[in-house]
Amino acid sequence: MSTLRLVVACLALATLLLTAHPLVAQDSDPRPVVLTGAEVADLLGAAVTAPICYAHGAGAWAPCPIQVDERDWLDPAVAYPATISDADELFGGAAQLHYTAPQDYPHPGFDPVVPPDSDPTLDANDEIVTMLRFFGDRVDTVTDPPPFAPFQISEVAVEGRYVYLYVPTTPQSQAAGHDLVTYQFDLLAGDFPAAYNFEGDTRLPDAWAVGDHLAANPEYSRVETAHYATSFEDRWIQRELRLATTTVEERASVAYGPDLLDRVKYGSRPHLIGENGCERSIFSASARRGTLGIQKDGPVRALRFAQGFNSGGHNYVLHELYERVVVLRMAHQMHRTPGATMFFDYAPSTVGMTYYSNLQPTGVSIDGQPDRLPGNHYANDYLTWDMLIGPEGSLIGTWKADTNIDDLYPYSYYEDNVTPEVTQCTGDGGAYASSGNVYFVGEPDDGYLPWTDPPDVRSIDTEGELRYLHQIRRFVADGVQRTKTEADAVRAMLTAPPMPTVALVDAGGSIPVELARFDSVIDGTDVVLTWVTASETNNAGFAIERATNEWLEADVPGSFEEIAFVTGAGTASVPHAYAWRDETLAPTASHATYRLRQIDFDGAFALSPEVEVTLPAPSSLHLAAPYPNPVTDAATLAYALARAGQVRIDVFDGLGRLVATLAAERREAGRHQVTWEPNEQVGGIYLVRLSTPTGTAVQRLTLLR
Repeated sequence: MSTLRLVVACLALATLLLTAHPLVAQDSDPRPVVLTGAEVADLLGAAVTAPICYAHGAGAWAPCPIQVDERDWLDPAVAYPATISDADELFGGAAQLHYTAPQDYPHPGFDPVVPPDSDPTLDANDEIVTMLRFFGDRVDTVTDPPPFAPFQISEVAVEGRYVYLYVPTTPQSQAAGHDLVTYQFDLLAGDFPAAYNFEGDTRLPDAWAVGDHLAANPEYSRVETAHYATSFEDRWIQRELRLATTTVEERASVAYGPDLLDRVKYGSRPHLIGENGCERSIFSASARRGTLGIQKDGPVRALRFAQGFNSGGHNYVLHELYERVVVLRMAHQMHRTPGATMFFDYAPSTVGMTYYSNLQPTGVSIDGQPDRLPGNHYANDYLTWDMLIGPEGSLIGTWKADTNIDDLYPYSYYEDNVTPEVTQCTGDGGAYASSGNVYFVGEPDDGYLPWTDPPDVRSIDTEGELRYLHQIRRFVADGVQRTKTEADAVRAMLTAPPMPTVALVDAGGSIPVELARFDSVIDGTDVVLTWVTASETNNAGFAIERATNEWLEADVPGSFEEIAFVTGAGTASVPHAYAWRDETLAPTASHATYRLRQIDFDGAFALSPEVEVTLPAPSSLHLAAPYPNPVTDAATLAYALARAGQVRIDVFDGLGRLVATLAAERREAGRHQVTWEPNEQVGGIYLVRLSTPTGTAVQRLTLLR
């Protein structure tokens, strides 16, 4: 019978004295590299601050900066305090991945409303971020291991360049002596959340005057890097973008040029934003109810999350701010509207620069004189890229929509006019190369966007999916006047995001065991198991066995049962890493215990030590997919409640008629399930709706007859 043992590897502390060197410091590639914890399975379960990065270049190892940003599946309104008015309209709905309160890099004056990650260790949802310019050469880690290296190392490869991630034998700084971005959050009224006006001011004046404004929560929050500076006046008001006037090393004193940005503007179609006294502008959006999610100043990137746009309490914009790249993601999550847009309105200082795009590839001079796209300031096509080039520097960007809404009408906007036709609700009175995309369904005269609000059943499409629309803007900020050819090369890099691949490599140690590690981490409602073998002999594979308390009244596990099989490596003298996700836990389970049954090719087996997990209470309202689906005789409907309350579960046919009520009672917080037996119903599509005082959730079910 084979022997399966679990040991802890103890490696001698490296005595190598490390000195920083300019590892690919002149590399012009501006792109960030973002990994999820799921891509580095051997690091799962480590402390968030533990993993480090090293790269090899110029014949030596050097540390590379990384940043770990934690995420969790949370209620879409988690950034609001529970005491806000109309909370029943905000809370509830399909859980979303949100950045959570960080364990590191505290922000003075900002105490997040969002909770910490339910898993305080590195889990599959968390992100590890670094910059491609720090990547170096590939290394034989057996003959030349990185400093402070344990037995397992994740080799990350992007386009023939490499870095190595691992948990060191001695704790090291993840910043590695770098601070690429500085984000100073400054709420002028005081600290967040104590001095924040979440309710806003619903008393809108008849019209807004053009100019600078201070809305419900004035701030002067500023981001600075060696390449640009930008600032925020309120939730939705990004009011400044200045490029560095000289090429400088990070942390050096930086001088910035003129402000090139009037405002980034959001709303419906641009010519509708100014209707009714600018009630749909970024100023009215910032004056009304809203909140702030995570604000983080890390060594690699800053994160800024703002939520609440007029009646769209779930609308949000997320800024990812790197040393040269800025990413904006605007999520449109609200009721039916006459479209959604994001467009950049530039400042008078851009006069004399040249604007290029896929719709204007030969370029047009920015001069404040009326320049229109064919017919008017709208074009029946989308912007996919654009750039501004001039003595002040270069802004090189891409536009994209991430959506599951069918038949969006292709529609873009451009206007360069000192006396524009589109009403300017904030900032200066002119439109200088104002440009962006507009999204709606239908014809130009009467088109609209359907419901996309997570808690509302009207946001579910005919396939039972929650509709979504994210507008994504990426751009590179350079204080250098690029040639068109150089700018095209930068744009080509920006449109090809890094696609990292990860492999577990040997650091050259020697551990006389077969099983070096066996761990489990909770990821939402799933459990992820990871294990590493140091060597294998005649290993057919691993039967994964589980015991849970799901059918027991006592809080103790039941008997073990096999739930999966993972093929082994046979005979191998190098480490192998394995991962498996348990997506089959019953909603009533609060504890689960796992073990591995390692099986040889001759049938001999050995059991691993057991690992036990305690499943957290639900953090939001959740209705799981019916099982089985399609259904013939009976379907099980599992659901989870973050708080106790009245519950109603209804089934509707394809015409919207109520055919069954499966529950109408008060239930405690936790996991529950009901069964539907459609004895008298005809075959077809049905919708199951879970309704609670804090929101609703919907699932689609197919009945076969």
